[in-house]
Amino acid sequence: MRIVAQRYEKRRYLSSISQQTQHSQGKSTPCEGADIPGYYSEAKDATRQAVNKWIRTSGAFDGVIDFDAIVRDPDHPARLLPRFASKDHLHLNDDGYKAMADSIDLKLFE
Repeated sequence: MRIVAQRYEKRRYLSSISQQTQHSQGKSTPCEGADIPGYYSEAKDATRQAVNKWIRTSGAFDGVIDFDAIVRDPDHPARLLPRFASKDHLHLNDDGYKAMADSIDLKLFE
């Protein structure tokens, strides 16, 4: 049952992102994508990895901001770095959001 749920979740994410990028194509405003940081859940990591791969490689975006690379724990890629994780280990703390914001090259939006 878990595999079926993960496939459904992956399809749902990709379908939604695809619709959004298709809507923006041909418009004068660039469409930038950002990947999904760690979930602190091994069960959901396969879905996260598949969606992130699509975001990074599909060509659907004018640019991609790799938030996952900024806040993930290199020793445990499915998790956030402890210094960026809130108490629930699912959401970022203020330092994590600041690190993500500081990583954005504002030239993407020119």
